[in-house]
Amino acid sequence: MQTKIFVCLGKSIREGGFCIAGKEIAENHRIESWFRPVGREKESIPRYIDTECISVLDIVSCLVEAPAPTPTQPENFTLARYPNWKLIKRFPDKSCKYLVDTPETLWGYGYSSQQGLNDRIPEEKAPNFNASLYFIHVNDAILIPDVSTYRTYPKIRMVFHYNNIKYSLIVTYNVLTERYYYLNNGEKVKLPPCYITLSLAKPYGEYCYKLVVGYVEI
Repeated sequence: MQTKIFVCLGKSIREGGFCIAGKEIAENHRIESWFRPVGREKESIPRYIDTECISVLDIVSCLVEAPAPTPTQPENFTLARYPNWKLIKRFPDKSCKYLVDTPETLWGYGYSSQQGLNDRIPEEKAPNFNASLYFIHVNDAILIPDVSTYRTYPKIRMVFHYNNIKYSLIVTYNVLTERYYYLNNGEKVKLPPCYITLSLAKPYGEYCYKLVVGYVEI
């Protein structure tokens, strides 16, 4: 059993609650590796944390049992049965630049779903990147409604360029989704320069999908 202290950078809505992820903070305040707490095996999907209790850029602590890496998500740690979540303080917005990742691409490109663009990769290629989480800076993000006919609830996509490659990814960060529909009523909207957190989801239908799971305005 050990305590993990991290700055929350991603909060993705899912059945039963939220999946969160962030970067660990060492005792000397140094930013370390990515960290994603996950539920225990053979248990129902845990309600990770209440919506009102944690936000992106909160510094949080919790108890974990052990590393639980998978081929597609090497940052996973198994939560303790009683995680003992604690909010510590807020990470300063002006320091977000020290959290930024600079991969050459966002898990490669050339694989797209019907509605997306460069929004997925074959499951067998995911382990080649040794990472399933990125925190990046973008200047030209646009939000648009996702028009997939199979969805039973509204979703949005974020369209942006990174290193001259265009992406169109589903947004699962509920704060951004709810604000978008409340303020923009489904219309396309351009965002100011921002930081976004991206996650490579668990395999689904032979692919791992790229998701926007966090957002910070600059």
